[in-house]
Amino acid sequence: MKLKTWIKILALPCFLLLFTIKVEAAGFDATYYALRYPDVAAQCAYSPELMYQHYLTYGVLEGRFQNAEEEAAAIEAYNNAVLQQQLAEQAQQQALLEQQQALLASGMVQPLPGYSTYIDVNIPLQTVTYFMNGIPVIHTPCVTGSIAGGNATPTGVFKMDAHIPGKILTGPTWRTWVNYWMRLGGTNAVGIHDAGWRTAFGGDIYLTGGSHGCINIPPDQAALLFSLTDVGTTIVVH
Repeated sequence: MKLKTWIKILALPCFLLLFTIKVEAAGFDATYYALRYPDVAAQCAYSPELMYQHYLTYGVLEGRFQNAEEEAAAIEAYNNAVLQQQLAEQAQQQALLEQQQALLASGMVQPLPGYSTYIDVNIPLQTVTYFMNGIPVIHTPCVTGSIAGGNATPTGVFKMDAHIPGKILTGPTWRTWVNYWMRLGGTNAVGIHDAGWRTAFGGDIYLTGGSHGCINIPPDQAALLFSLTDVGTTIVVH
């Protein structure tokens, strides 16, 4: 008789990943179970029937395996997940490289005099650019604070003082989750973050449909910027 078991792998070395894999098992193997989980076997007095009942009652929920084939399938799935994550990271790095090469070829994006590695927020152009050693590696349209609403993004030179992967932003009339929060030091509540609810960035959106003061950027660009910066990164808003 075959049992269909759902195995959940909850954690990988450098990232969190939750996925479900359907494994066709050959059936419960009491010998395997006893060798794999000797503490359980001892509690069950090495009784195949009791160990099987333990598996059905607790083992499935605890993610225990009922036979060697099932464990091998889970290990293979884990390795495949690691490989897929590595491929995704390589694709992200390739996209970043291509973006950088395009910016360099255009010659249109240059750092401000006296700055080398920093985040440049250009309010008139509605762009966010991350320069690394004078080279633009991220360049994206943004939406800054609403001019009509009296929430213009403050200008000046700041140091990032918060770099948080996931935060709820609250205010008098809003409570919004963002995945990447990069706060401008000294502003208390102004930062760069993803804005997945927006369908467009750049242009003159900020004049009447801007933010409450924060710098909104597309989710994928926020993820890239977050991965390359940290607390202490210089941010120039002009």
